[in-house]
Amino acid sequence: SLNTVENMYNVSALSWKADGSSLAVGTMCGMVDLYDACIRRYIYKNAFEITYISPHQAVIRSKDNNASSSTPAAHLTSCKGREIIKIKIYQDPTVKMDRFVVARTDGSLLFCDLESP
Repeated sequence: SLNTVENMYNVSALSWKADGSSLAVGTMCGMVDLYDACIRRYIYKNAFEITYISPHQAVIRSKDNNASSSTPAAHLTSCKGREIIKIKIYQDPTVKMDRFVVARTDGSLLFCDLESP
């Protein structure tokens, strides 16, 4: 979509967030705007934020207040470019903690361990 910003002249810098979910735009006049570039974002189990940055890519972050800001996010990508339809997070039965991510596309399953580096 087209976004018109009043008094924004001469864009001199663009920078994407590493996970692709936002874009920073800088101008010659010193103005900086930050745009959210995600398709959809929602809270799962009141513990995780799931952000779809494209139909086949999602980023999962813990909402835990005790987690440091350096806690890495999990990135899910369907290598075949298929749309991620559903994401669920399951508990590790040995420690009773949400840990395993299963995402479904129309032709595959994606698995992720939130505790692996």
